[in-house]
Amino acid sequence: MGFDGLLRARANVVSGILNGIDTSIWNPAADDRLEHIARLDTTRTGELGYVAKAIEKVVAHFGDSRGIIGFCGAPFTLASYMVEGASSRSFIETMRFSLSSAFTNLRLS
Repeated sequence: MGFDGLLRARANVVSGILNGIDTSIWNPAADDRLEHIARLDTTRTGELGYVAKAIEKVVAHFGDSRGIIGFCGAPFTLASYMVEGASSRSFIETMRFSLSSAFTNLRLS
């Protein structure tokens, strides 16, 4: 069934955006405030090859059995979601972790 099928099957109890954005609420194509996006510097996109490799690993592992939901955020944001398990206003657990020996011994591979 997949995520799309699940949402459609439960359309009477869920609400939100299916397969894209709700342009009746906000249409980025018509938003003049977004002109600066066209001027973004993309000369360093080659440095993001690790992102494609990570996605390839996820797809290879799950195949067509799962959908992929993306999340973008700065390193502290990602760390806080991983440590706190949800959004946080105080980041107490994230700060506690960042001061622990587990954090100082953490190695990224």
